[in-house]
Amino acid sequence: MMSPYTPQPFDAFMAAETSVGVMLGAFVSTLPVPMVTAGLFVAGVALAVVAPQLGEFWSGLGFLTALHTTDVLDVAAALVALGALVTRRTSVALASLATQGLLWKLTNFIKDCDNELAAAHLAAFGLLFGLCAYASPAVPEAPRDLPAETDPREEERDDAVAFLVATALAVVVCRFVEHAQTDSADEWGYTFQAALFAKLHAYGAVPPCGETFLHYWVFDYMGRRFAQYTPGWPGFMTPFMLARVPWLAGPVSLGLLAAAVSRLGRRATAASSTETSTSSPARVRRGGRLAVLMLLLSSTMLINGASRFPHVFVAALYAWAVEALLTLGGHSGKALPLRIQMRWALVLGAATSLLLATRPGDGGTLGVGLFLYFVYAVSRRRLRWAPILGAAALFAVIAGVALVILRLQLGAWFKTGYSIAGDLRANIGKVSWSMPKPNEFKWGVPLGTGAYCWFPLSPGLGLAGLITLKGPARAMNFMFFFSFLPLLALYTAAEQGRGWDFGYGPRYELPLALPMAIGAGVALTHIFEFAKRWAQEPWGQGREAQAQGGDVIRAGAFALAVAAVVVGVVRLAPLTYVPVGVDVRAHNRLKDALAKNPIPHAIVFGGPAMSNTDPRDLPENLPLDLYPDEDVLIGTEPTPAECIRQHFPDRKLYTASAGEPVKIFPLLR
Repeated sequence: MMSPYTPQPFDAFMAAETSVGVMLGAFVSTLPVPMVTAGLFVAGVALAVVAPQLGEFWSGLGFLTALHTTDVLDVAAALVALGALVTRRTSVALASLATQGLLWKLTNFIKDCDNELAAAHLAAFGLLFGLCAYASPAVPEAPRDLPAETDPREEERDDAVAFLVATALAVVVCRFVEHAQTDSADEWGYTFQAALFAKLHAYGAVPPCGETFLHYWVFDYMGRRFAQYTPGWPGFMTPFMLARVPWLAGPVSLGLLAAAVSRLGRRATAASSTETSTSSPARVRRGGRLAVLMLLLSSTMLINGASRFPHVFVAALYAWAVEALLTLGGHSGKALPLRIQMRWALVLGAATSLLLATRPGDGGTLGVGLFLYFVYAVSRRRLRWAPILGAAALFAVIAGVALVILRLQLGAWFKTGYSIAGDLRANIGKVSWSMPKPNEFKWGVPLGTGAYCWFPLSPGLGLAGLITLKGPARAMNFMFFFSFLPLLALYTAAEQGRGWDFGYGPRYELPLALPMAIGAGVALTHIFEFAKRWAQEPWGQGREAQAQGGDVIRAGAFALAVAAVVVGVVRLAPLTYVPVGVDVRAHNRLKDALAKNPIPHAIVFGGPAMSNTDPRDLPENLPLDLYPDEDVLIGTEPTPAECIRQHFPDRKLYTASAGEPVKIFPLLR
């Protein structure tokens, strides 16, 4: 798959943004603000949604004056700012003015990124709407006979269900959309390295006629053959490789992420300021469930979770590190026994070390927020020394193993395969940094493509929920801010990937889905509580007729939000899942042909026309020295053929021709 990841990007963008606009409108209808403010807020959201296509509509009416997307967005921002001023809340008004100034600067600086600017406006509006809820007094909840605390067994059951459902859904996508195959050189590079680890090897030998069987992101270096990538994700894949189901590693990583989102979603919902300070157990669990639901409705999350890319695994590791720090920092509301603290310390040590060992850039940037909160917790004496030492010890062990593996591969300490990629794969392997041009920011902050790839994980709804957190849960927002700001800065400054991307959606920024899922769960829970309160209180008891009309609107808000989510998911499914299946089939047409007509003990050569990416993506072979009994080996064009016949005399040689269907012929001498 290549950006924009769908054959109809603008239709997909409008489908996602329309649904997000409706969800934000539903959130606005529950805010305790004047009707004038609510009307201005909704009008601003509506203009931001239609802004990318309003210019074409305006021209169609025959008007001579051009109407640009940025002009409409400026009007939308002004309407929302005016609505914030009407609330007469100082904090909301000041934040609105500051946001208005920032948005105005962006629309005058960023060029050729209309979709991204429209999505940025919705994100900013969601932040302001959440601030309105944060600044409002809590609404007392009707007394009910409820237990004081959630049963831990019920919470654990929710987490287990989240893990199982997420894993099962990713397996379905993996088997029926991606056909348990790879679609890029990256995915096979990770598989190759996991195959080495499964044989307890850091690298393999360079085989005879090695260039014929060399895969794109598998390197021959100093007489050793290994993949470019650091050991974290291939290490996680190793048990699945031993079981000959490497495709299952991705679904399990999505299950781990969903379980962490379930926990963090409950934690955030319990601290949301839009409700009474004493949260009911049912409400808290609902927040966790809704956060998981939003995560699993995202096509990009399921597609990446079904693949062999490590980005979902990175998000899962980060999520568990956040949960471990919050638990150890005393944000569970109760003192934990030392043995439980030690368990969470081991989770923290494993998650942070694997984060660095999986993607060093991601681990280093995401680790900024984790480290700053860790320092704060230590300075406030919220962490005991025994858990700290336990986490540090496990971190050192895992990091040490990763460093030793890299030392064995590259012959030098603190060096990774990325450091030699520029020399071996100069066309895209070289890493360089610069400030992007005004029309290039959309690659580092992919709000436009993210709008339809990540939906319903929208920054607009996510920020609306996250900003309502109060008390100890603000530590979560603290970590999110200081983790994701460096991550976005990293990929904004990286030149590699500007203007192109081979992958399943904007995957480098995929960890951002975590806070968006949690915030969306909080926001939807807030809307649901308003609807439920109206349904439980009879008409006319202590209410004025004017208030009853508002309650009717609020009661329908949750249904409206749910309908928007369902319509958006249904509209986007054929625009996101179908192209993935088509692309995977095109990438694997040679392997599919061999699966239909097996050729025992053979070597099959495919030429440049056989691949939809690069000819060196074809040789998806396990390490030849460690897996010599593979029935069919795939290579690029045999040059020279004499080398192949000399070193593989007992294998039959075939060549494949491009086209549909693929035809395979014996290679004549």
